[in-house]
Amino acid sequence: MVFLIIGMFFVSAIVIGTFEDTFKQLNDRNIKKALLFKRSGATAAFTLLDMNNDQTISAEEFCDFVFRYDLITLITPITLTTLITQVSV
Repeated sequence: MVFLIIGMFFVSAIVIGTFEDTFKQLNDRNIKKALLFKRSGATAAFTLLDMNNDQTISAEEFCDFVFRYDLITLITPITLTTLITQVSV
């Protein structure tokens, strides 16, 4: 009976370790995918804003983006002026 309890203790430790390793591998894979999609999204957003492909976003390109997608309703005039000033610098 004692050997059975000791055996169950070791088997349960092996099973728990296996589950933990598998969970860690799946979690790491999901984190890498999320990071890849985040980077792809940032690149796509920059490409969408950079209309003339000069690798910079000018104030005109930013304003065009805001008005083209009707984001002006979400931004107050003071915030828009602040954003344009920061883009121009």
